Amino acid sequence: MKYLSTCDVIVYDLHSGDPLDVKLALEALTPKAKGEDDEEAGGEEKTLILISSLLAWDTTARKLEEVRDPLEIDQEKREMAARYRARQEAERERII
Repeated sequence: MKYLSTCDVIVYDLHSGDPLDVKLALEALTPKAKGEDDEEAGGEEKTLILISSLLAWDTTARKLEEVRDPLEIDQEKREMAARYRARQEAERERII
């Protein structure tokens, strides 16, 4: 673990290894891994790169939120209301 904690970048291939080893790498990336002195930890930024198959993360829940312009939303609401009124008018004419 001391060797991993001295690395700036750790690349791990999930195809050929044990995923539990990733936990070990994450522990090495924590600011104060066991057995390290404070000056060795240093608070440096570390990078962990996981290599996996294309669809391995496909079932992961999406945490994306669509950000839209409020003016665009208002315009869309106005357009929907106009279409609704037009359909109502067309239905009234059909009935009469």
